[in-house]
Amino acid sequence: RANTFQIPPGNSLGGEPLLVQPKFQSSATSPPATVTAKLREDLHWTARQSFTTSGAVRWTNFKMGSVNHLAVANHWNGTSYALNSTIYREVDGRFMEFQNISTKGANDIEYFAADGKHFLLVANYYDDEIMTHNTTSNLYVFNPALDRFEFHSSIWTHGAVDWESFTVSGTLYLAVANFEGRPEGNMLKNVNSEVYSWTNGRLVPHSSLDTKGASHLKVFVSSGLTYLCAANTFDWELRTFSTMAQLYLWSGGRFQQAQTFPTTGATRCKHRFHNGKNQLFIVNRLSTAVSLEMGASIFTSPTGSSTYTADGTIRGGGLGLFFFCPH
Repeated sequence: RANTFQIPPGNSLGGEPLLVQPKFQSSATSPPATVTAKLREDLHWTARQSFTTSGAVRWTNFKMGSVNHLAVANHWNGTSYALNSTIYREVDGRFMEFQNISTKGANDIEYFAADGKHFLLVANYYDDEIMTHNTTSNLYVFNPALDRFEFHSSIWTHGAVDWESFTVSGTLYLAVANFEGRPEGNMLKNVNSEVYSWTNGRLVPHSSLDTKGASHLKVFVSSGLTYLCAANTFDWELRTFSTMAQLYLWSGGRFQQAQTFPTTGATRCKHRFHNGKNQLFIVNRLSTAVSLEMGASIFTSPTGSSTYTADGTIRGGGLGLFFFCPH
């Protein structure tokens, strides 16, 4: 998943927006991931810097003080999910390796700040050692005295692929997308995604989301209301990619399902407000046929309404679709 971020004016990189594009291959040797800098408004990019990664699936950018950092989730090297994921720090205009953290099929590294501290939360997908998706995802906290991230605590997850942090009424929450089905007899059962609250310096279970093979959770605010869109990729019980993406509304102290959208193998949600309308883009297969053609289904809602209706599609070019929406 590509990620964009802004280097502030006056920085050694010249105030240009940057894009980090992960390169994933199911082989032991992945090509270098590339950091590129946007040079013109027509979205042409030129290479700024390259990194060597192992099946990288996600980059995260964050700041500690005025210093830019990047973290890459290394997922698989062709033989093992037990890999180090890497944090980089910007030094004199280049990102230098800063620290490695132990991960297990990492799919995401979510940064958040709480209680005056910096945290990184890893979504671990698979544990090679005990051969299960039912494993722990680890939370790390930055120790300024040692100038490094240290283990803080762990959360049990099931094939975790995404973390999303958000705040409602001054309380910090983190939600995890659990993807894999759970064996039960000779069947696989869908596993809920979970929401945690940040309470007394730790993650505390708050509520569950009835997702089906969730790949991505996106929280957004519209007209003062907080929503969560869940991209569901695969229904493990029905053994089908034909699933419903879900739109939840925060009500009564938790997310309540408000609407569903028919999708096929959905992988990502994106919201924007454009020309007086709210728009939801849900990346998924555009037909139920056996096809790898991916695109985005568009759903729109006029200002003041909470109901979204289908409003066309954007066609992409395969499973590696890079989806970008200007803010």
